[in-house]
Amino acid sequence: CARPWPRCHRSNPSCSHAKRKTRLFACCSHPVYRTVLQTIYATGLRISEACCLRVDDIDSAPDRMCVRVVAGKGGADRYSILSPSLLAVHGVDDLSGVHSCITIHGGV
Repeated sequence: CARPWPRCHRSNPSCSHAKRKTRLFACCSHPVYRTVLQTIYATGLRISEACCLRVDDIDSAPDRMCVRVVAGKGGADRYSILSPSLLAVHGVDDLSGVHSCITIHGGV
C-alpha cells in the first residue's frame, strides 16, 4: 500500500502582481515598445504574432472586442480576446475608423 506524499503549505508571493506589471511596463521608455509589450500581455500573443499585427487585425467594436492572429503557431489563424482596459490605457475607445496599416518589423 503506497502512502500519499504530505502536502506542503505554499504561501502567496510577497510582491503584488500589479506592482510587478507596473514596473515591467515602466522599463520600456519608447512608447511603441511599451504599447507592443502591453498588447502582448493583455491579449496573450506570442512575440512573433505581435510583430506581424496590423491595425486591420484589431476589431474593437463593442460587440466583438477581438484580435485576429494571422498565421500564428503552426500556421493557423486564431482570435484572441481584446481587453477593454488595453484600449483605455491608450485613450482609444474604438479603432473601427482607423484604416492605416501599421506593421512592426524587426527586433522588438
